Amino acid sequence: MPLCDEVMLSFAAENEAMIAARCNVVRKLDELVASFRRLRQEEIAREIIELLVGSVSATASINCKKRQASAAFRR
Repeated sequence: MPLCDEVMLSFAAENEAMIAARCNVVRKLDELVASFRRLRQEEIAREIIELLVGSVSATASINCKKRQASAAFRR
């Protein structure tokens, strides 16, 4: 094979490897972004649950105090 053909084949192989590496990077980046979004959504869901539990607890506490005050008033 002439030297020119060898250089062209070398360049083509190098270019193909770079394209494959770029595709791998894009795929990995997509996986990391999806993982980040899933973890963030789980964190948001936990925060919402904490707020709801706190709200229910506070409401129950207020209702209990109202009942106690009402019972004390009836005496």
